[in-house]
Amino acid sequence: MDARLLFFGLVLCLVKGLHSPQCDSLRSERDLARGERDNAIHALEVALQEQSHVAQDFDRAMKIPVGISPDQVELPQRKLSSSCYQWANFGSAGGGINSLAGLATNGWATNCNIVNSPSFPTSSNYFQFYNSGGTGYIQKTLPAGDFLTVRWGCAYQQSQLFVGGILKASQASVNVDVTTTLPYNTGNQIKISEINGAGDIWSVDICSYNPSPSPTLTVHVPTNEPTLTSPFPTNKPIVNPTPQPTPVPSLSLPPTLPPIPVPSPLPSPAPTMSPFPTPLPSLLPSPHPSPAPTITAQPTRLPTLIPTSSPTPVPSFSPTPLPTLVPTVFCISGTYYDGLECQNCDIGRYSDNNNNSAPWPTNCTLCPAGRYTTEIGSPSCLVCDTGKLSTPTRHTCKDCQGERVSE
Repeated sequence: MDARLLFFGLVLCLVKGLHSPQCDSLRSERDLARGERDNAIHALEVALQEQSHVAQDFDRAMKIPVGISPDQVELPQRKLSSSCYQWANFGSAGGGINSLAGLATNGWATNCNIVNSPSFPTSSNYFQFYNSGGTGYIQKTLPAGDFLTVRWGCAYQQSQLFVGGILKASQASVNVDVTTTLPYNTGNQIKISEINGAGDIWSVDICSYNPSPSPTLTVHVPTNEPTLTSPFPTNKPIVNPTPQPTPVPSLSLPPTLPPIPVPSPLPSPAPTMSPFPTPLPSLLPSPHPSPAPTITAQPTRLPTLIPTSSPTPVPSFSPTPLPTLVPTVFCISGTYYDGLECQNCDIGRYSDNNNNSAPWPTNCTLCPAGRYTTEIGSPSCLVCDTGKLSTPTRHTCKDCQGERVSE
């Protein structure tokens, strides 16, 4: 989405106090943009750290002893490295977490009540989860580290990845295998949620940058003694000092420095001054003032942050400039659709929901005579024992009376 449309849409939702699917979608896009911004800042920090290492190596190279040429010095190759380990593993194939009890044992918080359902794509290589009554999630506090790599996905509808309370990525069905690498701060929480569907997770790896040791310079000294040419005759240099100065001073060549760019013989052209304002701000002030802005009495198409002298008409929402995102409802067996969301069947009633396919029933069916249920959300009824008949509410069975019999 265009950044300006996103900005003005969020301003409108804030001013009007709207809580609609359109506004929720705009907020999700804003959170994703923040996550991408954090990733870009992290990549820039890594690049600046590597550039600092190169600058340190260059400074050390400039301190080469006299008599040693820079081409005799081998600069070390430096590269920022990291080490990683598997912090969490899921799925029965690798002996990982594969149940609600396993989540609790390993310190994961969740509100899900169904896992590894055959109604959605499942595998022994990952752990599938969802909440039959609404949005489900799993989350845990991250250990010390610099960045993480999580393998996750969406088995149905939509899944979202949060780190430190910020939405970092979103996946739609069916995309069960996605790898995401993100920076984080120690103490942040990782959270994967599903929205009216089912999410999955494979593993989480924790990575830390390795400390970079100070490099050492390798100097290649030639085996033969170099001869220095000079226009004056010189004596052979003496290693040990003599009490008398040498009659002819010896000449030594200074160390070779990197070439200095030759200045241009011609001056650069003077900057041109324009009486009109430039589209981008210039570093030098203009000799002429910018023309005053024009204020129109007509309302603008997009809302402005500065109030106008006369009120603007209320914007029309028909048709909307943005597509409307209507969530898809999925009611499993044992539930019915009340017009807003799925509700569990009461005790004594059931629904099979056409083998989990639309249209969803709008009420639950009373169990037939001789059958009953003892729990809410039942997809089928239980059969009474021989000699017993179900009560009118179908909550239980009681002994037959008089001439009544049950099969």
